[in-house]
Amino acid sequence: MAGPAASLQDAFRERFHIDLPPEFTAGGLQPVDERGLLLSTDPAGVHELLIGRDREALMDAVPVGHHSVGFWGYGSNSYAFYLVLRTPQERVYLRLHTGGAYTEPAKCAADITDFLPPFATLLRETRRRGGRLYAFESIGIGLYAIFVDGRGRKLEAALCGRPAAQQVFERLLSGEPLTASPEEARAIDVLRASALAAAKAIYAEEMRRSGNERVGMRAMGAAMSLIRGFEARPTAREFHQALLLQLAALAERHKDQDGDHEHGRACIRRLQSSWRDATPSG
Repeated sequence: MAGPAASLQDAFRERFHIDLPPEFTAGGLQPVDERGLLLSTDPAGVHELLIGRDREALMDAVPVGHHSVGFWGYGSNSYAFYLVLRTPQERVYLRLHTGGAYTEPAKCAADITDFLPPFATLLRETRRRGGRLYAFESIGIGLYAIFVDGRGRKLEAALCGRPAAQQVFERLLSGEPLTASPEEARAIDVLRASALAAAKAIYAEEMRRSGNERVGMRAMGAAMSLIRGFEARPTAREFHQALLLQLAALAERHKDQDGDHEHGRACIRRLQSSWRDATPSG
């Protein structure tokens, strides 16, 4: 990628370890300053669109034909990757926090790396099908609405940082249910409770362990935090399968503050194994 987007592409790849999706750039973009990390069709006026105001005010302030993409921030903790785009068919406003003095930049970057490729696919597929897209995501606040193939769908939820963003976008495109039925929701509650009970049992065992009992307790603490915060899926079976995968991923990346990573990971694998045969139907 040459021209004005070269510096942005380099910075994007350095921070997120993926290429800037081609759907995020277009002709007519110019650097806002000499660093070249924010590009816009309106370099002189873009900053007014990036700060303050609520969702409706921000979206309404973006004129048709505007396109901005890149990194911008101010102060000690207000740094973000932005995609601001408005066409007759699209209204997109992404403000994805990249970290600052009081946050974890590495986690922010990982969340963005997971989120942006499926979002680019959503944008590309909506265009391919001649649909319309409304997408707003700004540090914990999200609203998505799509009209494609004669169907309209809407979801009010922040998706950056959620493991299931790709599946949610696929459902938005396909027309599949986005949320569980009351029956499935009850079955998911039962599954979540059983996973927590299994983790608590291992936690209690680790409390009686000879040696550094805190290693296993910390691992189960991380697992219970994951289980409590893991979002519901349309079916209990999907929830069961997805949570097993997330526990496997946690076991791979878990690190113990005292350095006994392997024992902590082994505890999480025990949990995954003991809960594998839980009944998805509740």
